[in-house]
Order: sequence, then C-alpha cells, then structure tokens
Amino acid sequence: MLSGILSQMGILHTDSSSRGDPKLWFPALGSIFLALGIILCAVSYWKERAYKLLLSEGTQTKAKVTSVKQLMFTRWNGSYPYVVYFKYEFEGFSYTGKSRLLWSQPKVYEKSTVTVYIDSQKPSHSAVDL
Repeated sequence: MLSGILSQMGILHTDSSSRGDPKLWFPALGSIFLALGIILCAVSYWKERAYKLLLSEGTQTKAKVTSVKQLMFTRWNGSYPYVVYFKYEFEGFSYTGKSRLLWSQPKVYEKSTVTVYIDSQKPSHSAVDL
C-alpha cells in the first residue's frame, strides 16, 4: 500500500518491466476496499437500528431458553462470547431465536424463561435483552 501512495506522489517509480501501473490499480483497489467498508458499516448500522427498534417497540412474549453456548472459535481480547438460544410461540406458531454475542456469562440457564421482543408483522424477527 505504501508503494502505491509513494507512486501516486511521484516519489517511487516502477520498473518498466513490471506489469500494471500502480497509478491505475492503486485507486481502483482502494475504491473497492472503500465500497466494501461502506457496505459493511451500513449493514452493521441497520442491524443495530432494527435491534433497538425491536427492544423499544416490539411485542413482548416469553421464551424458553433451549441452550447457552460459549463460542470457542471466536475470541476477542482473550474472551470467548456466549450465545443464548431460545424458543417461543406467537399466534400458534413456534419460532427459534438467538441472542447477540454476550461477552460475559449470561445469568440465564437452559429451560429458564426470558422476555423476547418480536416484530408482530414478522414474528421470526426477535430480540432479547440479557
């Protein structure tokens, strides 16, 4: 990346036998990475917004915790997150859901009851605040 920047500034010149001009591929590659970054940020923002909207305006229902699992293949700062899986019923249909990543051990256990917030238009969309 540094070579592309220096080439753009005219400080670093490429060998005539090299393939591709950094003045062409560096901006193109940078644009691709920028677009991917913007898309990932937008998706993250929309998911967070939908989660908060469900917590504030969703229909409350009770759910039964089916399992609490620690994800041993995901690690951040030496910690492994937990996920709570649950099952709930709404208007005669049964649905399953899971919590977001929890970085401390949740205070719920298997077969306990938790409050779940669901979208009454799309009951499969749920959020749980643990």
